[in-house]
Amino acid sequence: MKKKWILCGILITLFLIILISVLMGRELFIDNAIINFIRSFRNPTEGNIKLIKTITLLGDKYFVAALVVVIATILYFLNQKKDGYMMVLNLVNIAILNKGIKYIVRRPRPLDMLIEKDGFSFPSGHSMLSIGVYGFIIFLIWKSNLNKKYKILYTILISLLILIVGYTRLYLGVHYPSDVIGGYLLTSAYLIIFISYINKKVYNKS
Repeated sequence: MKKKWILCGILITLFLIILISVLMGRELFIDNAIINFIRSFRNPTEGNIKLIKTITLLGDKYFVAALVVVIATILYFLNQKKDGYMMVLNLVNIAILNKGIKYIVRRPRPLDMLIEKDGFSFPSGHSMLSIGVYGFIIFLIWKSNLNKKYKILYTILISLLILIVGYTRLYLGVHYPSDVIGGYLLTSAYLIIFISYINKKVYNKS
């Protein structure tokens, strides 16, 4: 139990370091290092951009919202209503958290975007939604009666999907690396808190 909260504290601390740096307008080393690395092999042809735009839709708010509704509906009819309700609540929480921080920070997007994108940059909504929603799906998978080897397999595949979504945002240039990393850190900490809370209050488990 203590390890979980220590991890949560580390995640929040790292997020706050990035947040304070962004609010103070400081140039972050991780931004320059990762951007330069991606630019070194980025090949922004029309075909590549179309492919990346298709992949990045997996973290789009409309796609993720539709996915949550579909899964929650299936869970409802499978008599797993609590899971469905918590999945919807989780999505709402993440959306509010992301919009609230974006409104406060108001970080402009990078200037070298490969596609047109409006709104503020920090933290990345795609990153927060992907790790928040897909991360919660991982929680439901481990709560299920699936064979352990399938739980591990699905966890690895979903985790790769989360990372790929973050990468697509950087490839398209619509976010700074600190936007994506900050989104991952904050939402990971949120998930620890949220899942711990519902385990105790909703599922009556320690």
